[in-house]
Amino acid sequence: MEQYKLVIITGNAGDGKTAFIKRIEEDNSIKSLSRFHHKNGARFEINAVPFESNYDGSQDENDKFNNDVLEAFFSPFVGLTNYNKANEGRLIAINEGRLIEFLSTSVHFKNMANAIEEYFYQEGHSPLPEGLLIINLNLRSVVAGDADNPSLFRKQVKALTDKSLWLKCQQCPVKSHCFIRYNVESFNDPASGDEVTARMEWLLRAVSLKRELHITMRDLRSFIAFMLTRDYSCKDVDASLQTEDPLAIWNHYYFNISDPAAADGGNQDRLIKLVRETDIGSVAIPHLDRELFFGKHKSKDYLEFAERELNLLDQFNQNKNLSPAHEQTSESISRLQRIHKAFIRHHYYEGRAELIDTDLGNVQIPSFLRRIPYQSLFTFVDLLKTGDKDDPTKRSISRAISLNEGCDNVAIDSKYLTLGSTEIEDPISKSFRLFALDRFELYVNKTDHLTKYLEYFPDSLVFRHKAQKHIKLTISLDLYEMLYFIQKGFSPSLNDIRGKFIELIIFKNLLENLSYKEVVVTRDNIEYFKISVQPNHKLHLEPMNL
Repeated sequence: MEQYKLVIITGNAGDGKTAFIKRIEEDNSIKSLSRFHHKNGARFEINAVPFESNYDGSQDENDKFNNDVLEAFFSPFVGLTNYNKANEGRLIAINEGRLIEFLSTSVHFKNMANAIEEYFYQEGHSPLPEGLLIINLNLRSVVAGDADNPSLFRKQVKALTDKSLWLKCQQCPVKSHCFIRYNVESFNDPASGDEVTARMEWLLRAVSLKRELHITMRDLRSFIAFMLTRDYSCKDVDASLQTEDPLAIWNHYYFNISDPAAADGGNQDRLIKLVRETDIGSVAIPHLDRELFFGKHKSKDYLEFAERELNLLDQFNQNKNLSPAHEQTSESISRLQRIHKAFIRHHYYEGRAELIDTDLGNVQIPSFLRRIPYQSLFTFVDLLKTGDKDDPTKRSISRAISLNEGCDNVAIDSKYLTLGSTEIEDPISKSFRLFALDRFELYVNKTDHLTKYLEYFPDSLVFRHKAQKHIKLTISLDLYEMLYFIQKGFSPSLNDIRGKFIELIIFKNLLENLSYKEVVVTRDNIEYFKISVQPNHKLHLEPMNL
């Protein structure tokens, strides 16, 4: 940070902007730290240069209005184009909209406003004045991490399940049956806690790659707290244990957090709502499901926990109802289905996993990933990490789009992106427009230049025309999954395409606006003929040599 005199941290409410600043203030390089009495910042020194921080750039301070606070805060940079020449440094957390509003209306900071606004508009691809750094916490990922740098989710789980916070549980008379204690001990267990955390992390990774929600630190902490306690106090737990229905108690265990049938406060939480739309209990693996439903739960098939006292396997075995089908009612069938889905979710987190083969050659994945509703998740994550080496994914996307357009010929879609030339159904033949595939590029939608100081992981691919760069298709996990299944034989309905995948229609419309002089026709997807316009304005028909 010492190479910058002005550091601006932006992001949504709950992103942890203030905590980010305080973490900087706790660094060993910070000297003479002194917090302001109004509690909205501090003064400190970095290499003998005085700095001032502001924890919330939208706040008034005592009798000073916010505009006056910001005028004073930015005053060291009045008239400068190189902010490193300022006598003092500044560090502020402020919403992007409020920042632009203030700078644009101030008589002193028009140039700064223009530079920052262009920077945001160009997604960080325009220069900022020297000495200015912008950190956008909207780009932060709560599941980005590796063995050396754990993800924010993993860090928060460790912090909230730290054993020192739960010492009072040891004297509790119901500790041997308490679901909160079970949940906490499942995550902080020295033998299997990290594995349970990793499996939960994969589910959150799938949710984040849907690109429907930017998960803030507030979202994350709310999710973990509800997953552990379900908003129950110790008295509430004692009362809930009096019920004779084991299913009602099982609903409170952490592994059932994704249950879409749960009628609790979690449905008001935006992250939990998305997790429940991605329920692992709804994914069928017939041979495993049959064993979970009819067979006995055996400890050898599950992870070993070194310190967790409560084990649910005996409860599961005692509550298996194997009555004949003719004796079952609609209510009992519904209950059986909920019990079975609880078994599935529990098995996802605590069942022993084996390595299984993937579409990535010699790469194997743990078998529990088959329970994630997105079968292409691992492949998609691998692509985001390593990119599309030698273009196999670009060709597979071309094939998926071609198949969806009605053209089933590998020789064509390996070289061309194929679109139907008309929306009108022809009972005799099909006609297509071909776009040379080498005119397109597929790349990971990275913003590494903006995320030097953040936990970051890319969340999409971009399929783009090299010359006409505005013709592009952003591929999220949902769209990638659909393209993946199209190659497996899935034929999406009109509602599928016009629902979440409207961007695919927009991409096709942009392509169709390009000028063209030839179309390809076929009656049987075996023989293809090319119709082209010659320089003398005559039509020329010839068979395609595939």
